[in-house]
Order: sequence, then structure tokens, then C-alpha cells
Amino acid sequence: MKLTQNEWMEFAKKDYHAAKRLLDDEYLANIVLFHCQQCIEKLFKGILEQHGIDIPKIHNTKKLYSMASEHTPIKIELEDLEFIDSVYIESRYPATLGLLPSGQPTKKESQKAFTIVEQILKELEIDFQGGAR
Repeated sequence: MKLTQNEWMEFAKKDYHAAKRLLDDEYLANIVLFHCQQCIEKLFKGILEQHGIDIPKIHNTKKLYSMASEHTPIKIELEDLEFIDSVYIESRYPATLGLLPSGQPTKKESQKAFTIVEQILKELEIDFQGGAR
């Protein structure tokens, strides 16, 4: 499936490259998780826009996937999206407000999130490798 370029896809690409550049920094694991979640969210919103669907003002990747999957043959493990959704708040706010029982996200968790992003990109046949400065 070939998706057309739109602003959602361009912003998803920027989140992808931000996460990729910070991936090896344990201190910034929460920021990597945030950019991974944002990349996935924007990819799904880009699919919705491409199909003329009103974009909901939500951040839940699982719900967005449910909407987007009606218009594209993408198959994603729901457990992966549950993980992405569970770290969204944690990555942006102090640990006492987050959803991870372990406190601050780890480098391993950020690498897991980045792997999920790459799997989704592969499933959508999107190559974000080029075009980064």
C-alpha cells in the first residue's frame, strides 16, 4: 500500500528521526518514547486524512489504529499499541503521574517502542530513512 505524503506524515517523519537520534541516550528514554508514540499517532491520523476522515482529537494509538485499519490492510499487534499508549503519559510527566509501575522509562523500553515504530512503517511500506538532515 502506498500512502500519499501529507502534513501528518511529514510530522510523523520528524518524530521518527528525533527518536532515532536520541535512541542511545538512557537519560532521554522518556523523550524517545514520546516521539515514538507521536510518530505512530501521526501515521494513523495521516491515513485517516488521506481517506477524507475527520481526525479525532485523541492520542490513543489503539483507537486510531482501529479507525485507520478500516482503510488500510495494516496488521499490528494490539499488545504493542497498548505498550505505546501506556508510556504516553509517563514519557511527558513525572513518574507519579505515569502508568509504568517501574518509574522512569528505560533505554530498553525506548528501544522496544522504536522497534514497534519501525514495524508499523514496514507494514505501511513507508521509508523514513531518507530526507533527514
